[in-house]
Amino acid sequence: MFGIIICRNNLDKNNILDHCRDLVRENPGAEKYIIVLDDLDIQEMIQYKLNNEEYKIEDIFREKFRPLIM
Repeated sequence: MFGIIICRNNLDKNNILDHCRDLVRENPGAEKYIIVLDDLDIQEMIQYKLNNEEYKIEDIFREKFRPLIM
C-alpha cells in the first residue's frame, strides 16, 4: 500500500517524516508507506517534465521514500 499526501508547504518535515516512519514500524510486513510532497516538490517535477527530464522525477520519489525504510 502506498499513499501520497500533497500539501502547500511542509514546515515541520522532521515531524511529518517521523509519523510516516511510525506507520511503517507499527505495521511490519504490511508494507504501508506514505510520502509527503509540497509545492516545491510539485514545481520541481513540473520543471523536469517541461525540460524533458522526466527520469529525474523518480529521484524525488526515491529521496522521499528512502528515509522511510532506513
